[in-house]
Amino acid sequence: MAGTQQGGINAPFEMMTVYVWEHLKKQAGKYELNWIHYYNDGDLFAHLTFLYGSQLYHVGYLNEQGEMFQDEVTNPESVEGLAEQTGGKACFMRLRVLKDRVEVVDKGWGLTDCSDMRIPMDPDAISNDQPVELSDLELTDVGGNILQSKLEEMGYKVTFRMRWVNWMVISRNESNERVVFAVERNRREPPMKPADFDQDTSWKDEFTGNHFVSMALASEHDPFDPEAKEGVPLYRGQGVHSVIVWPDAMKS
Repeated sequence: MAGTQQGGINAPFEMMTVYVWEHLKKQAGKYELNWIHYYNDGDLFAHLTFLYGSQLYHVGYLNEQGEMFQDEVTNPESVEGLAEQTGGKACFMRLRVLKDRVEVVDKGWGLTDCSDMRIPMDPDAISNDQPVELSDLELTDVGGNILQSKLEEMGYKVTFRMRWVNWMVISRNESNERVVFAVERNRREPPMKPADFDQDTSWKDEFTGNHFVSMALASEHDPFDPEAKEGVPLYRGQGVHSVIVWPDAMKS
């Protein structure tokens, strides 16, 4: 299963997600079902995010009685906050946790509207396969995925990363370094490093280094017409080309 979270994985929720994902795969059929990621901790939170057709779904888990698990950040505000920024659907799923398995309580997909659990959410009725351009939050997430892969190819270990945010922690040769990144889209120039970035010393108490990485992403279908002012839009589920501008300290 791709897209796991580095740092802070809660084993019971990981186990729940294994059963939830198997349940969702049995429901899917009208459109392609894609795993995005599970478990995040922060203000924008969902236990599981998946893509069905071109529609994102952010799912928070509840117990059989429709109450939060021992996890105060799983609430309507956090799931809805994530959905608001991505254009996704915020929903809950009630789970019955047994000794040897996890069961989805409600029928069908088992999803209910985050704002009113009496309303079932049916991805087959909601989703379509029309192209949807990546939101800014998704753009950051895609950029983070690409950056993480490149860093690991360079011999770094990503020791902490929260999805949807523009920084991560890496380690190599016992270092503990923070990497802040910014992403631009559609063949525009990679973002410039903030003017005050090097003057910030707040990171020194926790990290051995602080780096700014600039990225630009373009659609895999972009013909790169030099006369075109804008590139082909970046759509969900499609491949991208990337340009990464590395700081001098990370080039060696």
